Amino acid sequence: MQQTKGEFFMKNLKVITKMSIIGMAVLAFIVFSICYSINSMNAIERQTITGEEKSIRADYDYSIKSEVEMVITLLDSYNADIQAGIYTKEEGMKLAAGKIRDLRYGEDGYFWVDQSDGVNVVLLGNEIEGTNRMGTKDATGYEMVKDFITTSVKEGSYFCDYQYPKEGETEPKPKRAYTQYYEPFGWVVGTGNYIDNIDEQIAESKKKADEYTSREIRLFLAICVAFAIAIILFLAYMIFNITKPLKAVGVGMKNMAEGDFSIQANPALLKRKDDFGILLNIAERMRTDIGALVNDVKKETGLITESVDGIRNSMYQLNNEIDDVSSTTIQLSASMEETSAASGDINEMTREIESAARNVA
Repeated sequence: MQQTKGEFFMKNLKVITKMSIIGMAVLAFIVFSICYSINSMNAIERQTITGEEKSIRADYDYSIKSEVEMVITLLDSYNADIQAGIYTKEEGMKLAAGKIRDLRYGEDGYFWVDQSDGVNVVLLGNEIEGTNRMGTKDATGYEMVKDFITTSVKEGSYFCDYQYPKEGETEPKPKRAYTQYYEPFGWVVGTGNYIDNIDEQIAESKKKADEYTSREIRLFLAICVAFAIAIILFLAYMIFNITKPLKAVGVGMKNMAEGDFSIQANPALLKRKDDFGILLNIAERMRTDIGALVNDVKKETGLITESVDGIRNSMYQLNNEIDDVSSTTIQLSASMEETSAASGDINEMTREIESAARNVA
């Protein structure tokens, strides 16, 4: 099967490099987890503050709406008296206006009443009553009275935000009002209050939430840093614990490859019960077995060398003896040649004698 580049790359990395990559991956995951957790904690804080703000503002809206609805209920009672003939419409409306003018709630909550054409009916009994305040603007130029009158008449009710200075002050503050149209009298009844205290309450809640979140983030970071240090130390120990026996095996194999079987492995490493201890014990048995085999071969080689030396000496003696035999043979050959020559002379003499004998005969 053909290897991919990734497999080839990983197979050619050292163990310490692989362990380092694993450690870096774990640390990267921890950093990512820290960033994600911090972002999540901040998001939860923002969501909590937003929810609290919505809840506070919703409670405020419900409160001022309930107060206005109570006034509408009061107007219904006066309208019922008018319908019953107890009061004329003008008398009933005048009595209702006086009653509303005196109503208070909370610390400084009050009500105002405007006609649908913008003429004010009730506003704390001051000089504005009886004047048309349709063109009244807030600090930003927003015609808030015109807006909540026209919208209330059209929609029936309306929440309105605007900027207006408090009594005796010049700096505009955020204010929220609720108005509701009472069709039988043609009145727009409203109330509202400054909501800077709500903003302050939300800011205080946000401050406390920020402090709590910061404290928790610091604690979380301390735990994560301690955990990361523990992981780094553990990985360093694991790398040392793995590379040390591997290095010992490599050194032993190198020594055996170079023909040195005399160096014994570290006894402490041989006592390990893990895979590396098993590998070291196998390598140590192989070293001792091969070392014993090599010693046996050396002994046999020594014996063979001695035998070869004996054979060499014997061959030297044999060569000397062969040389002596050869000399003797040469001498004997010369003697045999002389004897042969003498034999030839004797044969010649014999033939001469035989010839002479024949002649004599």
